[in-house]
Amino acid sequence: IEEHKSNFESGDGYVDIIIASKNSDTVAILELKQTDKPFGARLIAAQKAVEQITEKGYATVYMNDPLVRNVYAYGICFHKKSCSVVVKKMK
Repeated sequence: IEEHKSNFESGDGYVDIIIASKNSDTVAILELKQTDKPFGARLIAAQKAVEQITEKGYATVYMNDPLVRNVYAYGICFHKKSCSVVVKKMK
């Protein structure tokens, strides 16, 4: 990992975490959520977190960068000591 950023303005909001590979050709955008309900709600919230990345344009700058070959959106939702993860390859 070469670079990481957290809670900074991107697109139409504040992204939780962005991680770029050492050569910066791969970027992972993480949106974190929490729920007080078990598995089904966790999975739905993780999916909504991925949708938020798309809707708010958190990945736009990376999608338009010709040097970035891979962009992944991760929605992660926690419930107590468990979590659900949804990932979408955007580029």
